[in-house]
Amino acid sequence: MIIFNELTEDRKGIRFSSSFKEDKRIEIRVIDSYTGLVAWSDLMTIGPGMGYFFSYPVSSRYITFEILDSGSQELLLRTSLFYEHLPSIEDFDLHGRLKNYKYEERDKDLWAAYPLYDIFINKCYKKDRCSVQEGDVVFDIGANLGLFSYHAICEGAKKVYSFEPGGPQYKSIVENFGSLPQISIENLAVSDLAGEINFYIHPTLSVMSSTSLEKDGFRSSNGYIKTSCRSVNLHEYCLENGVEKIDYLKMDIEGAEYATLLSCSSEVLRRFRIIVVEFHNLDQLFSERSFPFVRDCLKKILNDFYVVHIHPNNVSTITKKADISVPSTMEFSFLRKDRISNLNYSVNFPHELDSPNSKSNREMFLPKIWYK
Repeated sequence: MIIFNELTEDRKGIRFSSSFKEDKRIEIRVIDSYTGLVAWSDLMTIGPGMGYFFSYPVSSRYITFEILDSGSQELLLRTSLFYEHLPSIEDFDLHGRLKNYKYEERDKDLWAAYPLYDIFINKCYKKDRCSVQEGDVVFDIGANLGLFSYHAICEGAKKVYSFEPGGPQYKSIVENFGSLPQISIENLAVSDLAGEINFYIHPTLSVMSSTSLEKDGFRSSNGYIKTSCRSVNLHEYCLENGVEKIDYLKMDIEGAEYATLLSCSSEVLRRFRIIVVEFHNLDQLFSERSFPFVRDCLKKILNDFYVVHIHPNNVSTITKKADISVPSTMEFSFLRKDRISNLNYSVNFPHELDSPNSKSNREMFLPKIWYK
């Protein structure tokens, strides 16, 4: 039996004790109470008669703490808390689609609320001159649970094309947002290839699933479940579907972004006013094999776009060689050159646009070599 003792001093966690007669392996979960999506999970071994605590950097108004038997998944303790001074996902749920979010892998996907908070609470896609505007046509490539697609609709997007190859994730987008007239949902990956391709599913973190493992040699596929999915080429999709006006491209596809962008013609890329990409595996800039791949991708974009903002994802790591520091994952926001008349460069970081992707991790700022 798990006994609730008290809240931690900052009210962001709980103290508890065990009355079990032997050691027990437990799973601790932090859940966004409004949507039911898991924000964080960890395992712990507890002993009889001992006291324990855990805490989480709460950023949303309604939070639930759960403790489960890690084997049987029996619920041992549940405590729901209310933080009046914090924002709630409910505040941003303009069409009432996020409450009790329908998702068949809700209990299995242990980081599903991470993009939820990043998008709606941290406002990672609301940047000066790089935000979704009223009447925009938006491409959401790597939609996961469709949360950015829904954010774009709430911001007034006229049309949103949402691409997600994962079966349960695609199904959740359809169930929660499919009846909204602005959204077109495709159970497809977007890559440099068209047809059937490999898809690597992370068993507990759907945001980490990718089509790029092994093929590009950036990351190991150990621990992933290898399956397949249908893929389209971005250039060909736009031509075949007569997509002429495209305002905003959001791409978060776990390392597949390089080949995907390189395969897209400059003519199609120039149709976008804004491109926001999370670039992964940037530490491979130190690799003789991978450097040209990353360089050519960025060079292609910079032919027609200016960088508006770069922010290291603080869930990633920094690799340093000599005086060069490279965060492995960074979010780049690009604005087409014809949209800028006067260039002013920031040399002071952190910038006002910076906010941590995960409040449970120490913030990471852009190394000076990237702007000095």
